[in-house]
Order: sequence, then C-alpha cells, then structure tokens
Amino acid sequence: MDTSTPLATKPNDYSWANYLIYMEAGAEMPWPEDQKKHYPVWEGLVLVALMTAAAYGVVASNVFPKGSVEPVTIALPVGLLIGNVFQLPERLRSGVRYAVKSVLTLGIILLGARLNFTDIVRVGTTALLMSAAQVLLMLALAVLVRRIFGIGSKLATLLGVGTAICGGSAVIAVAPVIGAAEGDVAFAVASVSFLGLATMFLLPVIGHGLGMDPKSFGVWAGLAIHQTPQVVAAGFAYHPVAGQTATLVKLARVCFLAPVALVLGLLQRKDTSARKKKKFGLYDFVPPMVLGFLILACLHSLGLIPAIDLKFPGRTPLGLDLLEVCKALSGIAITMGMAAVGLETSFRSLGNIGLRPLLAGILLALVSVVFSFVAVRWIGI
Repeated sequence: MDTSTPLATKPNDYSWANYLIYMEAGAEMPWPEDQKKHYPVWEGLVLVALMTAAAYGVVASNVFPKGSVEPVTIALPVGLLIGNVFQLPERLRSGVRYAVKSVLTLGIILLGARLNFTDIVRVGTTALLMSAAQVLLMLALAVLVRRIFGIGSKLATLLGVGTAICGGSAVIAVAPVIGAAEGDVAFAVASVSFLGLATMFLLPVIGHGLGMDPKSFGVWAGLAIHQTPQVVAAGFAYHPVAGQTATLVKLARVCFLAPVALVLGLLQRKDTSARKKKKFGLYDFVPPMVLGFLILACLHSLGLIPAIDLKFPGRTPLGLDLLEVCKALSGIAITMGMAAVGLETSFRSLGNIGLRPLLAGILLALVSVVFSFVAVRWIGI
C-alpha cells in the first residue's frame, strides 16, 4: 500500500484515534469539517454510565474472587465487544467521545489524590531517567527500522516517537513539525495505537506469569505501553498500586513530547514544510493533565485536602472526606473513560495499516517492552 496516499480523507478509517490522543497532544487528525456532526453529549454519556454501573455491579456481586478484578477490567473488554460487533449509532458518539476526552482526563487528574509526593519524587525521577534512555533508543532504532523495512524516514520517525513517548499523541504532535504526509500520519497512528492495545492485554498476563510485584509491573507498563488510556487499563487490571504507579510513569513520559518535537523541528528546519514557527508554552512541556495530577498529589502530600461536615437544620451533620471522594470519583471516571475507549476502538481499521509499517511498529514495540523490562529488573524497582 502506498504510504503517500492521504488516508485522512477517509474519516471512518481512523477517526476513533482522535479520542485516544486528544488528552495528551491537544490535537486531532485533520478530518474535513463537513464530516463532523454534533449531537447531544448526554445520550452517549448515559450509555457509558450504564456500562460503568454494570462493571461495578459485577465486581460487587463477588462473581470473581474479591480483589482479583477491577471495574475497568470489565468495562474495557465489554466496550470493545459492543463497539466492534454492533454499529454504534452516530448520535451516541458525541457522548462517548466526551467520556474519553474529558471524563477520562478528569479521572487521571483525580488519581493524584491517591499518591504521596514522596512517591512521585522517587518513582518519577527514576521514570524520567528510564524514559529518556528509552526515547534515545527508539529514535536511534527508527533509523535502523527505516533501512530494514524500506519505509520513509518521516514515517520511521513517527513510529519511533509514537513508541517511545505516547503513541498517537506523539505522532500527531511531531507530524507537522517534521512535515510528514497525512498518509504517514494515518499509518503511524493506527500502527502504534493497535500495538499499544496488544501490549495492554499481554503485559498483565506476562506480569502475573512472572510473579511481578505491583510496583515493578506498574513501572514496566508505564514505560512499555503506548497510550495513556491503555497504560491506565493495564495497570489497574493488574493491581490498584500498579495502576497508580503506571499512570505516574506514563505521565513522566508525556513530558518528553514537547522537547522531542522541538529538537526534531530544529533538525528538520531546512525542510520547507517544517519551517512554520511553533511557539512552545508551559502546556506544551507540561500538559494540563500532568499539571493537574501533580498539583492534586502535592495537596494530598501536604494534607490540604480536608474532611468537612455538612450541616443541615434539624439533622445530624454529614461527614464528607474530600480525599475519599476524589479517590472514588477517580475510579468511576477512569472506568467510564475506558468503557468509551472500547466503544471507540475499531478493529476493522487494522486492515488499513499496511504490512511494512506494521512490522516496523512491531519491532519497535518489542524492543521497547524488552528494554523497559530489563531496566526495571536491573534497577530493582
């Protein structure tokens, strides 16, 4: 398949990827405006909320051994099943996409209330160093992959940054900087998104088989899996501690997005299509989601998230622990977001990726998984 073909003119092929990458990159694939339709958000949110309630109900019913399954573990596969077996009505998609773009982002920010700042400093510093090494390795490997599979240098670069940093988010952010063709962008987004989905399902199985402790698995998942929603799902499917750690490590990786884009832009400045000036602000280097997560974690560490008493005339005061409220809302929002991710992920798009980009992405993903696993075991996290 010719990778120069502007597949972005076929919005049904990859439109689902927009809602996986939006929270990190703040960008979307350039679909024609006349393809976009707007429907009430609440209708799709009701569907996602019902799926979330069902997932919590299954966990509470003790169908599975207590503590062995999290609601997100149920919501995501059910969403994938429904989204790929049935044709979801277009009027429900606005709410489903809102759940991925906003509700899931809120859940990850509220997740900061579960972490202590000392844990962030300890795990975050290690994760930053490991992520930096991984980024350098993937970008260097992208050069080799280009020669092995005979793909274009820009497509290889997109696959490299997508694997190293944050999947489709990195692809979308870096593409205009290096002047990548729309066809290359579509191939890279589809490749890294589906490979991230595969590692999301495989890593927990491997981790349990190897008897990895939750914290070590969380670091491994945070480094090896591509997209933030995929990292969150794999981590919490393994263990709550693994989910928290994986999310933290993944957010550390996201912080490399703007610096890498800036460096690549400088290296590509002779390319006419890459000469457009891009101003980088605070939100480029520290995305709002990461910033909100860290602020809430700091407030928790300083003991500034209070417990309050709600007093009503003639009634007993109602105690409200805001920290516990944040934790509960975080779990609900993440489960809603993952149910929506499942509904939005189309396996039918897999056939449009192309063999060579897919093989190149597989090699990069395998190296990323092995490298991060060896690093975790070597450092002894």
